[in-house]
Amino acid sequence: MISKKILIPVFIFAAIGTAGIFKVFFIKATTNDTKSGLVQYLSEKLGIDQTKVQTVFDDYRSQEQSTRQKENIETYTSYLDGLVSEGKITDVQKTAILAKHSELQKAHEDTDLSSKSREENKTLMEKEKTDLEIWAKEQGIDVAYLHFNSNDGGRDNKGPNRGNMMQK
Repeated sequence: MISKKILIPVFIFAAIGTAGIFKVFFIKATTNDTKSGLVQYLSEKLGIDQTKVQTVFDDYRSQEQSTRQKENIETYTSYLDGLVSEGKITDVQKTAILAKHSELQKAHEDTDLSSKSREENKTLMEKEKTDLEIWAKEQGIDVAYLHFNSNDGGRDNKGPNRGNMMQK
């Protein structure tokens, strides 16, 4: 049998943890934004100005995004290097693919999709896909080798990146 000396602290710890979780969910429900709710919660708990906590969150998100982008480019470059060594694409085509990838990434960063409807976003993505297929054909590149990220979050297990714009 477990002694009361162990059970009581465990129950107290569980109750405090549960209360904290419910408070975060309550804040999320009232603000409709998990991140701002968490920022507000941490600000209150730690006694730090909310703008300072928000700045830390924004800096962290920016660093993580930058790190992920670098890792994705390295992985994609390795994938393309493999295609070059297999003779499926040339070095020139690899360079063109990487340049196109950067171009599209920059365009996505500069485009505010939040102001557009779901249908408008779908139309834009379809146009981008069609344009990319035309570009690949002009470059003599099989579209199956273009694993550019999209917003679908899926994975086709044929390339290194999540979200494959070019569906096979």
